[in-house]
Amino acid sequence: MVAGIVLFAFSLLVHAKPVTKSVDAIASELGALIVLNGGIFREMPDSAAIRRTQIFVHPERVIVQDLSERHLLEIALARFRSLTAHPVANGNRKGPEPWEVEIEWLGEALCTTTFRYEGVFAEHLALVTESTLRGQWKKCLPVIPQ
Repeated sequence: MVAGIVLFAFSLLVHAKPVTKSVDAIASELGALIVLNGGIFREMPDSAAIRRTQIFVHPERVIVQDLSERHLLEIALARFRSLTAHPVANGNRKGPEPWEVEIEWLGEALCTTTFRYEGVFAEHLALVTESTLRGQWKKCLPVIPQ
């Protein structure tokens, strides 16, 4: 009886860890084929930077979420106007150069969204993001018969 009361009291004091979904489960829910590291995300050049984001690449759109599954942005691939990866000048010259992937897309006006990568693998992550998005974007371009 005493053991039962102790276990009951213990259960009231201990909170269960919230269940977190795997990246695979989230991708499946969103219908995404590919998940990319989104690095440091800026929806617009003057907006606040959001660290540690993920890019879910759906056959027709790109969905950006943070690690708490908060939906940050969704862009139809057909609305892309340009896509580039480039190094960013590093003023202090300590460590490797950061890289950015910049997407210009047509919303209500022409919008620019950036994903910034820092650290040793910055160039690799930026180039993988660019080539993956470009591969999906090119599939969406209409073919005009001649």
